[in-house]
Amino acid sequence: LLLSGLLLSSKPVFAGAFGLRDMSAQGEGVALAGAAAGGAGLGSIYFNPATITQFDGIQAHLNSTLFLPNAEMTLKSDSSPAYANYTNFMGGSPSSGNIGLVGAVPSTQVTYRLNSDLWLGLSFFAPYGQATKADPLFVGRVYGSTTRVASAEVEPIIGYRLTDRLSLGFGLRYLDFSARYSSAVPALAAPNLWQVVGIAGEGQAVGFNLGALYKPLKGTEIGFGYRSKLTPGLNGDAYTYSVSSGAILVDTPIRAKIAMPDVFS
Repeated sequence: LLLSGLLLSSKPVFAGAFGLRDMSAQGEGVALAGAAAGGAGLGSIYFNPATITQFDGIQAHLNSTLFLPNAEMTLKSDSSPAYANYTNFMGGSPSSGNIGLVGAVPSTQVTYRLNSDLWLGLSFFAPYGQATKADPLFVGRVYGSTTRVASAEVEPIIGYRLTDRLSLGFGLRYLDFSARYSSAVPALAAPNLWQVVGIAGEGQAVGFNLGALYKPLKGTEIGFGYRSKLTPGLNGDAYTYSVSSGAILVDTPIRAKIAMPDVFS
């Protein structure tokens, strides 16, 4: 019933809340200021593929960002008495503990100047990703036990310099995206023994990246980038899991779409 209600009430979701922009160590050093005009170094090709024309020869950058999140949920004294009963008599915990999970986000960019006016490039990054997990004894797991979003995107890029002042760029995006959500079902047992209901799926999408770089004066660069909207179709399962027996009680195939918003830089 919980899963049916969740699926029936679902609407298109815009995924800015778990968007990542950790494409360049150099860019993070300046808080991504001017990234669409080249301020993020080689990572700028994520925001504006035309910035590829700023780099000579063969260039390669390897980046990784470490995430150490910390967030905690606590049962309030004016919550439903049922939660206090689970805490007092069933061994439940009023605290979720740190729900944030440690993670690393990699990104790589490689560019090559083919001739005086033509550049080729390839980038790999994770544009979306977050994960949370509450303590198994937390009574608030009925509102969310675990969440996980993971992604990987590969983008071949071509850049062309029309004039000494104007360059254009184009990238073809391929995104692999997966998501998981689960919550617990209250029962007359300790919260870590409650059954878990959840949904999980994975899908792909193809999009594009357009950009222009204009240099009206020496020392002045104006960049514009547009990353298209992506809507991967997720295929997966709606499931019910018994913690005590380790058995999958319900496993139903599902399909869903999630909209990744387009981005202007």
